[in-house]
Amino acid sequence: MKIIDLSSGEALPMTEPGEVCFRGPNCFAGYLNNDEATGETIDSDGWYHSGDVGFYDQAGNLYITDRIKELCKYKHWTVAPAEVESFLQTHPAIAGVCVVGVKHRSEGQHLRAYVQLAENKSATEEEIVQYVKDNMGYQNRLNGGVRFVDEIPRLPMGKVNRVAFKLEVKDEILVKEAEK
Repeated sequence: MKIIDLSSGEALPMTEPGEVCFRGPNCFAGYLNNDEATGETIDSDGWYHSGDVGFYDQAGNLYITDRIKELCKYKHWTVAPAEVESFLQTHPAIAGVCVVGVKHRSEGQHLRAYVQLAENKSATEEEIVQYVKDNMGYQNRLNGGVRFVDEIPRLPMGKVNRVAFKLEVKDEILVKEAEK
């Protein structure tokens, strides 16, 4: 197993997140009658690219944090919406959240949070945007804003239905540039 940098493909040290890759006799051999898909998944050195983003700790434990297809590109950064979601879950007024990227005319994607407030709690868009701004890196800011929803839709296994929100923003293109 190795973790590789999403841009360079270079192996990363422990605790650094990147794409999880595997190689070995019991690993995925490829797609039946689909050489193109196999070539996109297994590289020329025989490494299977899982599409998962993760890292391993000093004890060798593997942590999966996201899927590559869920990552957003903001300027030159690759941003994991799940990281911002996990942080937003620490806000006392938030019961549920889904963060997606909204296309921007020149900056890649801006993050937008869809927020379900906890019962009998309140928060404003500005408060939530500031909460992220004060506690996370510049690339994680909610430049696409915050939208409040009555309920965060979930898949049968309980995961957030991110596709529902991606469909909501698929035809939207933001033009206002992020503040410095």
